[in-house]
Amino acid sequence: MSTTCRELFRSRSGDVGSSGRRELLYSITGSDDDAAVITAIQAAAPATFGGLTRDTITIDQVGPKTWMAKVGYTTSSYAIGVTEHKFAFQIGGGTQHVTQSIATIYKAGAGGATAPNFKGALNVEIKNGQTNVRGVDIAAPKGEFSELHCLANATVTAAYQRGLMRLCGKYNVAAFRGYAIGEVQFIGAEGDKGDDGYWRITFKFQVSENRSSVKFNAGDADEINLGAVQGWDYIWCLYEESADDAANCMISKPTAAYREKVLHAGAFSALGIGEAEL
Repeated sequence: MSTTCRELFRSRSGDVGSSGRRELLYSITGSDDDAAVITAIQAAAPATFGGLTRDTITIDQVGPKTWMAKVGYTTSSYAIGVTEHKFAFQIGGGTQHVTQSIATIYKAGAGGATAPNFKGALNVEIKNGQTNVRGVDIAAPKGEFSELHCLANATVTAAYQRGLMRLCGKYNVAAFRGYAIGEVQFIGAEGDKGDDGYWRITFKFQVSENRSSVKFNAGDADEINLGAVQGWDYIWCLYEESADDAANCMISKPTAAYREKVLHAGAFSALGIGEAEL
């Protein structure tokens, strides 16, 4: 005799709301094997009901080959389900140390004397005949965003986790979430596996925008033009002492500028969360 599972008429009681709970009642006939009964209930009772998730099954044998079962549904403890994602971002709060200004707006010397022209060098100190470019810390755009994804257990293998580690600290080799190549850095991930067999993983990123042109001593005969610069390139200037005849003093001025690659590129497709805008 095959096992038969039938929902009872007094089923579907419970509370409705953000933290609601519902209950379905079943009668099961045709077997004295509790494992077979549980299998039959799992096949008959839906995984979700009324926007809630199945979390408990209670069985009670009330006669030969006859059982009663209660199936409880409650709000899922997981932030997201399969195929879902959550996005969060934070902008601001960063600082950057700079030694060169965009432009010198005005300069004046004591008593009407000619002020030295430091070619945009900031906070220059002249002491004991030595010049030092101290620079200044300024507020800088800082973009961060994170994404929470639900991934299947078959995806999150040991090899996948090693791949995440190797991608950490790298910038995007292809366009990612609407940002151009070189603008996004993957800074890490954290996650855990739920009782439902799926992983909830939060991926974290930082953004630094590309610039189409970076110049020093702009407009001067000794202008330095680095051209286009990717967001995570590092830029620095070489300063040399030079005579400012008009001010009759020695100055430090930038005589060369450098664009350095300090991060490796990485294929964010290996994250397994897609690359297009969400």
